[in-house]
Amino acid sequence: AAYADILAFGVALQQGSITPAEAESRADPSYVLNQLAELLSPEEVTELETYLEADARRRFLTTYGPQLELISGQLSAQNREALLETLFTETYLLENSNGIGAASNLESGFQRQLEAITNTRDSLRSTMTPEQFFQANAFLDEQEQGLLGAQTIFSPD
Repeated sequence: AAYADILAFGVALQQGSITPAEAESRADPSYVLNQLAELLSPEEVTELETYLEADARRRFLTTYGPQLELISGQLSAQNREALLETLFTETYLLENSNGIGAASNLESGFQRQLEAITNTRDSLRSTMTPEQFFQANAFLDEQEQGLLGAQTIFSPD
């Protein structure tokens, strides 16, 4: 039923027959889990949540690990791991990994992602040497510039 709901939601969104309030409620990160919780035991819900987070982490690391290596190759393995884990933690809930995934407000999505980068930068600043932070910050700057570029392209203004 959840996948049928996702398909129906996508069609309704494309046709404009869904209200912004409905889109917002279905973009809630826990929407699909809430639907499945009625069918699963609490243990199964916990197992599913654990799986979804592990899968999101795997996809995140597959995407950002090579970028980090390319941009900030001089970053130590320990600091590379700390940067990726902190950025993952800051951004995990933003991805709507357990929701339908259609953000009703693209602009606020960009702002939340930019905030996650700022939070990551602030968190790492005091834990790394200046040289290591410079390397980490180069990667974060690159991510930030990409988001700002996308925001410019997709902004309605």
